[in-house]
Amino acid sequence: MTIEEYLSKPEKYRHQAQVYLKLARHMHRKGNTSAYAKYSKKHCESLRKSQIWENRVRQSINRLSCSDEKMSLELKYLQGMTLDEIGEIIGYSRRHVNRILKRGKEKLFTF
Repeated sequence: MTIEEYLSKPEKYRHQAQVYLKLARHMHRKGNTSAYAKYSKKHCESLRKSQIWENRVRQSINRLSCSDEKMSLELKYLQGMTLDEIGEIIGYSRRHVNRILKRGKEKLFTF
C-alpha cells in the first residue's frame, strides 16, 4: 500500500458509508426491509472502518515534528480540504502547500 492509499483510507470508507446510507434509505422507502437491514449494517461497518483508519492516520501524522506538515496533512486527508483552502488557512500558496504535503508524506513513509 502506498502512502497516498494509506492516507486516503478514511475518506474512502466515509464515502462508502454515504453510499450505503443512500441505498438503505432507498430500500426503506421501497419497503424492502431485508435490503434496508443489509445496507444499514454495511453503513455502520463502513463508518467504523472510517473511524479506525482516521485514528491510525491521525496517530501517524502526529508523529511528525513540523507543525505545517501536520496541519496540511490533517486538513487534506482528514478534513478533505483542497490545496487552495489549506493555503488560505496556513498562509501559503497552493504550490507551497503541495511541497509541504509532499515533504510530510515522505517523512510518514519513513516511519
